[in-house]
Amino acid sequence: MLPGGSTGAVGGTTYVADTVTVLGSADITALHQTICAPLPGPLGAVLHNMLVTIDAGGKGTPAHADNLAVNAPLLTASDATFTNINIGQDLGQALGGASNGQFSQHASSVSINGLNQLAVGTSAGSFKLTDLNLAASFTGTCP
Repeated sequence: MLPGGSTGAVGGTTYVADTVTVLGSADITALHQTICAPLPGPLGAVLHNMLVTIDAGGKGTPAHADNLAVNAPLLTASDATFTNINIGQDLGQALGGASNGQFSQHASSVSINGLNQLAVGTSAGSFKLTDLNLAASFTGTCP
């Protein structure tokens, strides 16, 4: 389960996010994120899925996030530099609470270039998306 008890669908597969990346601070150059989730209830029976694509930080000023948590079963980047990374930390502990048995990665900071991720959920204390381009549409299937 994702924080808050939700799940997400990507490419026809339902993911229960068991790999959550938690970052105290992140600067992201050329962010490209796609989020695809099934729509609930009668609307979902007709329109199926909501697809949201976010591009930011590609014109010289990176996107910046504090207290970022990303539930992404697919993530690629041209390069990433992590500071004080802890891979395999319990998600509850990484978020400052009690253990909950979920796997996570935690770093005090990260610099990522050319990020492309397919996410089922993202949350942040603050997220500055420089040169933001956001597009939302309905789709029969997730990429």
